[in-house]
Amino acid sequence: MKKTTLDKNILLGGIVSENDNYQVVHMNLKSGNQTDNYSNDKNIIIFNISGKITVATEDTVEMLNEFEMLEIEKNNMHVITCLQDAQVIVVKL
Repeated sequence: MKKTTLDKNILLGGIVSENDNYQVVHMNLKSGNQTDNYSNDKNIIIFNISGKITVATEDTVEMLNEFEMLEIEKNNMHVITCLQDAQVIVVKL
């Protein structure tokens, strides 16, 4: 077992755990922050712990409130925009 404590005050965030099978990223976003248009060669799960974000793909925009989760298939370009200060976990599988 390995326990990790996330820092809710960290600027933007970063990788908190990874191995050959997955990568877990913690994002501490402030209102108005936006990621670059991004695609991954693995499926990802975006879990919004607090605040409010949108995730936009070429086809749609999904709003995620606290404790909502979104799955994105690999090779799908997306942008995360923070509408209200948010703590987000992204898992690449």
